[in-house]
Amino acid sequence: MEQKELEKIIRQVVEEIVNAAPAPCPAAACGGKKKALIVGDIGKVPAKLKAGTELCPLSEYEGCRDISGYDTLIITELTLLQLADIALGRPSDAACCAVISALLEGKEAALLESALPHRRFAGKASPGLYGKLEGYVRTLEGFGVKLMTPQRLNTWEEIPAKPAKFAAPPAAAVTGSARPNRSRLITEDAALKMTADAPEELILPRDAILTPSARDVFIRRKVTLKYED
Repeated sequence: MEQKELEKIIRQVVEEIVNAAPAPCPAAACGGKKKALIVGDIGKVPAKLKAGTELCPLSEYEGCRDISGYDTLIITELTLLQLADIALGRPSDAACCAVISALLEGKEAALLESALPHRRFAGKASPGLYGKLEGYVRTLEGFGVKLMTPQRLNTWEEIPAKPAKFAAPPAAAVTGSARPNRSRLITEDAALKMTADAPEELILPRDAILTPSARDVFIRRKVTLKYED
C-alpha cells in the first residue's frame, strides 16, 4: 500500500472516531500555560517538560476524543501492542487514537525513552523481534514524534520549539572508525556521531565499553561492530 493511501485511510478512520464523539472537551482556563495531554502516568513526566505546561490525564480526552483542545502530547507509558498500533495507524484504544489524532493535527508529540517496554531487553532480546520493535520506534520518529532520551532531556532548553521536520542534527565528520573516541566508554552521543555518515561497519577498540543506549544506536542504524585484534 502506498504511503499516501495509508495516510488517507488513517485520516478517514480518525475523523470518523472524532465525529462520533458526544461533546467537545471543556476549555479550561490555563492562565497562559500550554495544555499537554499525557498518555500514561502523569507522575512520570520529567520536570523539564512540565515547565509552563498544564498536564491533562488521558481520562479527560477519553470523554470527548477531541485533540484540538491540547497543544502538545507526552507519552510516558506504552504497551508493545500500542507501539505497534500507533506505528501502523490503528486507533485501537484511547491512547492510540490520541497519538494518531495529535500527529494528524500537527501537534507536538514527545515519547519518553522509558515508555518503550522493549528497550530494557536490549542486548539479550531476539535480534529479529527487537529490530521489528525498533522499526516501529523509527516510524514514530518519522511521523514527527520526538524520542526523549536522557541525553536529549538534559539539553532540552537548547532544542528549538519547532525544528524543521526530518532535519538531521549537525554532527562532526567521522572516519568510519571508533579510533577518534579515545575513551574506553562509548556513550549514546558518541555512537550518534560515529554513525552520522551511515557507515556499514565500525571498528572499536578491543577494550571499548558500550552503554545500553549506545548499543541501541548501532542496532537501529544497522551498523556492524568489529573489535581490534
